[in-house]
Amino acid sequence: MRSRLSNSVIRRIAACACCVFGATNAFAVENNAATIERVGNDIEYLASDELEGRGPMTEGLQKAAEFIRDEFKSVGLASGTEDGSFIQPFEIAVGTEAVKTKTWLVLNGPEEQEIKVELEEQFQPMAVGGSGSVEADIVFVGYGISAEEQKYDDYKDIDVDGKVVLMIRREPQQDDEQSVFDGKNITRHSYIQTKVQAARQAKAGAIILVNDPFSTARDEKDELSKPAAFGTNGAGIPMAHMKQAIADQLLSKAPVKSGEGETLSTVAAIEDAIDETLEPISQPIEGWTAKLEFTFETIEAKVGNVVGVLEGEGPLANETVVIGAHYDHLGYGPFGSRRPGEKA
Repeated sequence: MRSRLSNSVIRRIAACACCVFGATNAFAVENNAATIERVGNDIEYLASDELEGRGPMTEGLQKAAEFIRDEFKSVGLASGTEDGSFIQPFEIAVGTEAVKTKTWLVLNGPEEQEIKVELEEQFQPMAVGGSGSVEADIVFVGYGISAEEQKYDDYKDIDVDGKVVLMIRREPQQDDEQSVFDGKNITRHSYIQTKVQAARQAKAGAIILVNDPFSTARDEKDELSKPAAFGTNGAGIPMAHMKQAIADQLLSKAPVKSGEGETLSTVAAIEDAIDETLEPISQPIEGWTAKLEFTFETIEAKVGNVVGVLEGEGPLANETVVIGAHYDHLGYGPFGSRRPGEKA
């Protein structure tokens, strides 16, 4: 395609389309100082607080689109949309949330004992497990790990078919350089997807996950993950992330026993026992059942491509080269951010 515009104009178009990050490297820049000033001004505006991180569902993203549209117009590009607006609207999925009216978790014990677990404050359903409803006995399964190479299996000799499995996050002996789980390094057995796969293979009906005391003691907080934190693929096994305090409340009423017969009535005590012996202590939580229903919905945002056209000429005028790049970014960091707990 032969251009009707000068090389300097083409450089400006490319810089806008690519949010100006590195795009000009593809061109021979005759006036370096002028280019640096222009690109710097674009970056300063696009990265400014005014544009709010250019996240979906922010006014800043709309401002970025308008900025690119105006730049396209200024260099003589035609609109690539039928209505002449340069903006091609569409919707994208930006998250997954629980439907509050259809999401709940109740733990029931003998003698009409009941613990109604509070959504978002005490538990969070996880979209990685998917929607579903289950009512079944609760079985404690340690860390929910089945690791043949480490000769450690929380599911050995325990029937969890259709049951609600209660498990600890991450893996045993995290502070032990000699741990068979690669010392202090994290192995794949810590991954949520690995735990979900192991629970499915054991035919569990649902998963309740609690943070490991080692991490919560180190971080001095026991935080719940967002519904989409571990993915949104829906593995067909409802999963909840629950606060340690609720698990401890349950264990105080129905403690588990170590291999030596020691009574363990907190998650921290269980962690210590497994760390010491590296022996699973999986067993039913006697007399207790869980009843749950989790329902998720996809959150969509209206966004738009900014489309400008430079018509070709000559023997290849009927061919089209499409150049595309993202102009959206992380916004206030609800997902994708390296600091997901912050809104900034």
